[in-house]
Amino acid sequence: MRREAGAFLRAIRNKIAGKSDRYPYVEEFSLEHAHFKYWITDELYREWYNPEAHRNWAETQAYLNFVNRNDRVLEVGCNNGFTTCLLKSLTGQDGLVVGLDIIPENVMISQAQIALNRFANCYVLNLGADDKRKKIKVQNTNNGFVVLKNSIGSIEVDVVPCDALISEFGFFDIIKIDVEGYEGNVLRGCRELLSKNPKLMIELHGDEIVKYNSSINEIYDMIGVDRYEGIYCLRADPKLRTFDKNQFNPRAHATLFLKPKLH
Repeated sequence: MRREAGAFLRAIRNKIAGKSDRYPYVEEFSLEHAHFKYWITDELYREWYNPEAHRNWAETQAYLNFVNRNDRVLEVGCNNGFTTCLLKSLTGQDGLVVGLDIIPENVMISQAQIALNRFANCYVLNLGADDKRKKIKVQNTNNGFVVLKNSIGSIEVDVVPCDALISEFGFFDIIKIDVEGYEGNVLRGCRELLSKNPKLMIELHGDEIVKYNSSINEIYDMIGVDRYEGIYCLRADPKLRTFDKNQFNPRAHATLFLKPKLH
C-alpha cells in the first residue's frame, strides 16, 4: 500500500510539476466520527476543501446525519475524492464506497486519497454514467461536464448504466449524484437500483438539466419522489430546508438529501 501511495504521489507531482513548490501537501479532516487525510494538489482545491470551512457547512452536517455505518454508497461524480473519503469514513471499515468520475486526473487523485488513508472497500473508476454503454465527449477540466459537440479540451470517455454495477458490487443503500446537469441521463440507467428505494443525494443543476434533454419532472418520476422525504440546501444559500416538490424551484442549484418515507 505504501508503494502504491508513493506511485500516486509521484504521478501527482509530475502532473503539477512547475505550477508551485507548495503542492501537493496533506490536509486532515476531523469531525465527530469522520476522520481522514487528503491531498491538496493546487490552489483551487485548497479553497474548495478547506477543512475548517467544511466542518461548519450545513451540507457537511447533512452528510453526518444521512450516512450510516456499513452503508453501501455509489458516488457518481467524485472530483478529487474529498467527498469519497468523507463517505468512506462515515460508512466505516465494513461499508462500501464505489465512485465513478469522467476525468482521468480526478480519478488518479481520488485513488491517491484512498491509498493515503488505506481505505478498504473503496474504489474510484474512470467511467461516466448514462442509460446505456457507449462513449461520450466530456470537457477535460477538474469539474468536468458532458459536451454536446467537439470542443477544445474535450476527451472521449466510456459510460455505463449504473445498473450494470450490480453484478459486481450488488445494490447500494445510497446513491450520490453530482454530474453538472447530466442527472436525468444518469438516473435513466439506475432503474433497477432505484427499485430498492435507496437514500439519495442528488446535486441538481436546474438551469443545465434541460440542455441534456431532461427535466425536473422526469427526475421526480424516475426517483418516485412521492415515496421520499428529506432536506435540501441551495448552492447560493446553504441553509438546510425541508424538501417539498411543490415549493422547490426547478431552476435551483441545490443538493437534495432524500430518504424513503416511513410507513
